[in-house]
Order: sequence, then structure tokens, then C-alpha cells
Amino acid sequence: LNFKCPLGFNAAEYYVSLLGIELDKEADSRERIRKICDEYQRSDIASDIDSRVGDVQDEMEVKVNYFVQFYWLMWRNIQSVKHNSTIWIAEFLLLMPILFASLVFGVAGLRGGFVGWMWFCIVCVLCANYANAYGSFLSSVFNSMETAALFSVPFELIGTMFSGLYLNLGSLNHYVSWLRFLSPFYYGVESISILQWDSIESINCVKIAGMPCLSTGPEVLDRYGFAEAHFWRNLSSLAIMYCIAHTIAYVMVIKRSSFLSATFDRMETAALISVPIDLIGIMFSGIYLNLASVKPYFSWLKYISGFYYGTECVSILQWNLIDDINCVNMPGIPCIRTGKGVLTRFGYDEMNFWRNCACLMA
Repeated sequence: LNFKCPLGFNAAEYYVSLLGIELDKEADSRERIRKICDEYQRSDIASDIDSRVGDVQDEMEVKVNYFVQFYWLMWRNIQSVKHNSTIWIAEFLLLMPILFASLVFGVAGLRGGFVGWMWFCIVCVLCANYANAYGSFLSSVFNSMETAALFSVPFELIGTMFSGLYLNLGSLNHYVSWLRFLSPFYYGVESISILQWDSIESINCVKIAGMPCLSTGPEVLDRYGFAEAHFWRNLSSLAIMYCIAHTIAYVMVIKRSSFLSATFDRMETAALISVPIDLIGIMFSGIYLNLASVKPYFSWLKYISGFYYGTECVSILQWNLIDDINCVNMPGIPCIRTGKGVLTRFGYDEMNFWRNCACLMA
């Protein structure tokens, strides 16, 4: 009959669906069903079954218990995943945000124990799923990657700038501070900052003229424009942005051709791969972690990060020419007197400059 199961579909569900009626193609569906039934009646299979089946007697219905039903449903789903490599890869990559969050939590020595790790994973999973939805939005709305880059690059740069990583949000003017609410990075950074600082009740600091002395975690949050009351708002905002991006992508895919729909599927898979790789690359660039303090069995990850080579080059250009730094000798506070000392302190080396340039060109 020339009915072939498309790649990626469950064969059993596909062939059963052939016997269903499509509402917008009812006449064609009934004709297809009649053709299948007629061909079956004329086949040797039907004759063989009829010859072996005797009189059927009604028996009392035996209701299968819940656990048996659940077992066989799970067995069917597992078999479907095993025989479809695309689904298997996608399901595995969905675990990447948790693996990445666990890596960061352990390497950075974050606070909170198991509960803190759990909430940290929740924030990272929300951010990663938003990134996935954002990639779907870009691939479905724009015709090419070049056009998408014209929108995404300034949007992401502004979002990163107003996330709270590089700017003190508490010092922003009111006419630009609203830009942070467009940044998914802001919601994630504030949520993680709240998780790490909110439970700190006492900080030992040295009172020096001109230097801030923050004695509690909430004071640190307030100093940098964050507020513990925003935690649930931030999680809700990430979920809403995820839904909005997917909704726009869905509407655009419906309006576009089947070719772009196929392209959307491939782009989504690419986003699942690129997001964790980019996050690990940024983490080991030296912006968030002191590379000199990273353990040897993690430190090699910096060499697969393009951000690391660029960050080290810029740091070398800025610090290598500084010969003298005025600092106060206080117990427990590092006193670095030269730019080269700063580079060494944070795991950089001026000898790596040309190597980094060559790696970026390669």
C-alpha cells in the first residue's frame, strides 16, 4: 500500500493513525480506511487468522492493575527512545543544565548545601530553557543567521551589560535602569546572588576610609541593586519569557513553509549543544572564576574557551604596563603592587599573549 513510517515517528502510532479520520480530510480518510480494510480481507494473513480462530466465548473482563499498565507503558516508551537516536540525544542534552550547574556549584564552592544546590539548579535550568526558546525564536523569525545576528548581538550585549555583572545596578540613572528588565541575565544573576548572600548574617570587614564595610549579606545585595524580595518574581519572569519566545516561534513556524519548520528543528538541536558549551566557555574565561585557584583536573577547560583567550589578551594589555599600585597592607587583604602581580594573581601570564592571538585566529 506504500505507507511508510516517517523518520522519527513511533511506527506503531503511525500505522494506527492511518485508521483514524482527519477532520479536514474526512472523505479521503474514509477512502484510505476502506482501502486498507479491503486489502487486509483479501490477504493471506486474514485467511490464516480466520482459519485458526474458533468460536469466541465471552469471559469476565479482567482489569489490569495500575502497576502492570505503568510497567508496559514505560517499556514502550523506553523501546521508542532506544530505537530513535535523535530523541535519545535530545533527552540526554536536557540534563546538561543540571550537569553544568553541579560543576559550577562544586568548582566555585557555592553555599547552601543540598538545598542550595537544588535551587541553583532550578535557576540554571530556567535560564537554559529560556536560551533554548530564544534560539527557537531567532531561527523561526529570521530568514538567515546573518539577519538574526543583527538583532541578537545588540540585544544580548545590552542584556549582559545590565545583568548586574559589570554595572552596579544600584547606581544607575532611572532613565536607563529599566533596561535590566529586558535582560534574562539579570533575572538569573539576581536569583543566584540572593541564594548566595541572603543567608549570610555576619561579615568581618576592615573599616578603611573610602572603602565600603558591608556587615551582612542583605546589605551586599542592596549595595549592588538587588533585593531578596525579587526571587520569585525573577523565576516567574524567566518562565514567562520562555513561554513568550516559544509562542512567537510557534506562530512564525505555522506561518512559514515546511522547509523553515525543518530548519527550526535543526536549529533547536544546535541550541541544545551550543548553550552548555558557551556557558562552560564563559565560566572558564577568567571573568567569573579566578583561574589560578581552579583545580588541575578542571583547569584544562579554559583551553576550549574562546572567551579565555580574548579575556587574557585584554587583561595583559591593561595590566602589563602598570608598574606601581598603591595599596594598604592589612591582614587578610591582598596587596598587589604591580600589574604583573595582578595577572599572576588571577592565573594570567603575559607570555601567553601571542599564543592567544594565534589560537583565536585558528
